[in-house]
Amino acid sequence: MFIDWEKFWPNGEPTEAELEALYRRKLQGPYKAFTRKDGKTVKLWNTFFEEQVDIDPWSPVTQDYYERNLERLCRYVPLIRFDAFAYASKRPGTSCFFVEPEVWEVLDIGMRPLRRHGTEMLPEIHENYTIQLKMAERGHWVYDFALPMLMLHGLMTGRTDRLAHWMRICPRRQFTTLDTHDGIGVVDVAGLLDDDEIDLVRERVNRKVEHLQQYVALPPGIVKMSGAKARQYQLMSTYYSALDEDDDAYLLARVVQLYAPGIPQVYYVGLLAGANDEEAIRRLGEPRSVNRHNYTVEEIAARVSHPMLQKLFKVMRLRNTHPAFDGELEVAEGAGGHTLAHVAQRRAPVGAERGFSQQGLRYYLHGRGRSAMDFMSRVHPELREGLGMLPALKLPDDLDKVRNFPPLAFPHSPEAKFSTITIAGAGGQPMLVNVYEPASRDGRVLPALLWLHGGGYVLGHPDYETPACEELAVLADCVVYAPDYRLAPEHPYPAGLEDAYAALAWLAGDAEAQRIDASRIAIGGGSAGGGLCAALALLARDRGGPSLCYQMPLYPMIDDRHEAPSSYEITEPAVWNRANNIAAWQMYLGGGDGPYAAPARAERLEGLPPAYICIGQLDLFRDETISYAARLAQAGVEVELHLYPGCYHAFENFVRDASVSKRARESYIGALARAFAGE
Repeated sequence: MFIDWEKFWPNGEPTEAELEALYRRKLQGPYKAFTRKDGKTVKLWNTFFEEQVDIDPWSPVTQDYYERNLERLCRYVPLIRFDAFAYASKRPGTSCFFVEPEVWEVLDIGMRPLRRHGTEMLPEIHENYTIQLKMAERGHWVYDFALPMLMLHGLMTGRTDRLAHWMRICPRRQFTTLDTHDGIGVVDVAGLLDDDEIDLVRERVNRKVEHLQQYVALPPGIVKMSGAKARQYQLMSTYYSALDEDDDAYLLARVVQLYAPGIPQVYYVGLLAGANDEEAIRRLGEPRSVNRHNYTVEEIAARVSHPMLQKLFKVMRLRNTHPAFDGELEVAEGAGGHTLAHVAQRRAPVGAERGFSQQGLRYYLHGRGRSAMDFMSRVHPELREGLGMLPALKLPDDLDKVRNFPPLAFPHSPEAKFSTITIAGAGGQPMLVNVYEPASRDGRVLPALLWLHGGGYVLGHPDYETPACEELAVLADCVVYAPDYRLAPEHPYPAGLEDAYAALAWLAGDAEAQRIDASRIAIGGGSAGGGLCAALALLARDRGGPSLCYQMPLYPMIDDRHEAPSSYEITEPAVWNRANNIAAWQMYLGGGDGPYAAPARAERLEGLPPAYICIGQLDLFRDETISYAARLAQAGVEVELHLYPGCYHAFENFVRDASVSKRARESYIGALARAFAGE
């Protein structure tokens, strides 16, 4: 699992040239001698402090460690930071720092358990900004460690051109910083500032802690590479003290950070505008302790009442809530310097990059989300037993296994009549349709419901929803048609939707033969079926028919962006969760997108049929569903929305006998019956 120093080098030890080529964080060799239980002494690679030993990412033991531990973490978090990531790639004769192509192989090894859950990696690389740009080019989240020095330089000199240049070229998928537990990075800005500009900032900040050097027991942060002299790696100061504890300068620096592209990360000492902790350096001899003050409750209460911090908190609230910050950044140049402006977009453009939204990450990382570990305690008491009976599903790994489960045999209700027919699906291929009608129909002309089954667009069959369809037919006094539409990934979008449209067109065209009232055709479905229902309503409107009297997208799967807070909140393996949702959308879309693929992306919702929508409070789709219902109402569409506390995805069909489940089904079936009656 660890890297044996002597086995790493072809000759047992590095040559002088190989040693000089190393990117080192300490002046002596990056190894530490250990004595094993058998008495043999071995040297293990040791880049940083004595208690930290480098691991070998190619070792099967390491990879098993990753699988076990990262797999566990991924169930509960949307983002995992890989600390000091660039040091993991090593090859004799190189710097052993961000060595290509090995570094991309190491990244892939670490990402394997993350991908299965849709968890993102945040590689922490405290080095020159060009490395962050290279990571960003491959779509990875990165840190902005250049901003702190650039901001200090701007405030100390009055120049804004260096900072404005960085704002134009910096990655957009980044976490911005002004301070961290490791101080203020210096090496990150080489090339953005010249040596004289760096020295100006460095020397000014270092003067503030010169008198403390006599107490420092550990060496200062340095870096040495390729025979060059050792360089200062980071400045040991709080950001507030680096700015001479000037409230106006500090507030301005934070405002610029909050307006910069990316997601602001504010270190706890910075949040309280903490000054250098000189007593901690005298006591501990650790230079980084200057920026690691351990606040008492009384100290926190005193600091948060500071007038400057009260202003800062207001700006932070604006940053977290105003829609402009989900728009685009503009950097403008004027006679007096440069300005930063955020321009709001009404909605993310179709085809926009999928991944973390700032809203979702802020929700999770700021602690507004509930822990997945207390999920069971939040579940409605009547539904808990059913939750324990649900098998954990992991897509795409379990796709074939679930599809090959023996078919479920549901007893048919004596109050309903069941039959099957075959119609022409999209492109003319045969498509099975289950038909459910009241046993008491006696030749009456009835309204019709086109019911689209759920299953994440990749699973399911009309047979699995027979109890629901029979109940709909009997209690709403209608005929239910449930087509066996094609599934992804074998048939990605738009195959399933076009099959649904073909079934709707057939039903409207054959209404007389089916003894159906063509003026009373409704559509509905749950989960992916609800998503298809919403998409079909849009498609029928835009294609000029068939006419629909009602739509029932129940807890619909309508948004492929995974941005809503509930998308991060619901990670429980026993229910439809974020990881499975991401995997299913990837299989369904197959490279396609747009409002018919993901109805939440639709710009125009006017002219749609009245809608009934319901969702459980513990459903992954909760927030995107509520948002969609609100947008329907804003577009003038009649919409009825029900939110059920303590209820998870598709609860009313998983635990059918629970009183809350019966109440939910009675509600939407009653709404459908009223719609058919013209009420």
